[in-house]
Amino acid sequence: MSILVAMIDKGTVWVGSDTQITDGGMRWLLGPKWSFVPPWTFGVVGSSRAATVLLHKAPKVFGVAGCIHDVCFNAREALLADGFKPSSGDVPGIAEFDMLVAQGPKLWWVGDDFSGEEILPNQPIAVGSGDGPAFGAMMMAQEDGRTPEAILKAGLRAAIKFSTSCGGEEWVHAIV
Repeated sequence: MSILVAMIDKGTVWVGSDTQITDGGMRWLLGPKWSFVPPWTFGVVGSSRAATVLLHKAPKVFGVAGCIHDVCFNAREALLADGFKPSSGDVPGIAEFDMLVAQGPKLWWVGDDFSGEEILPNQPIAVGSGDGPAFGAMMMAQEDGRTPEAILKAGLRAAIKFSTSCGGEEWVHAIV
């Protein structure tokens, strides 16, 4: 797994991630976990295959989407078309799959039930295997009055230090 962090501050969406991919006991340093398909920005953690499918099919998932609900529907359809099976339970989904999606000054968390939950301004979010340490560090940095970049970097450093599935460098970028 990996770690994704994000927050909205004064109309700007800030996104960040570690730069290591971990799968089946192996790790590779590959770079940021965020992709840009204007006007959308997205990051995926959990299933490496799901992330690869969504990146490969990004024009069909994001390029034709007018709203977050289109993104959710298109992502689900892309994964099912690639052979994923709905998880057990009342709501079909993909096990261990989380995505953060941004467009303009808006940010959403998309979980394995494919609902788009809007993240409110000034509330940092972390998804992935290092989310616990990241949340704690981000809240402390936010209470100290740090900048959005410093808040997200603090979360990433904590996740990289305390989660064996996170690693590499912290990467943070502002989306205007």
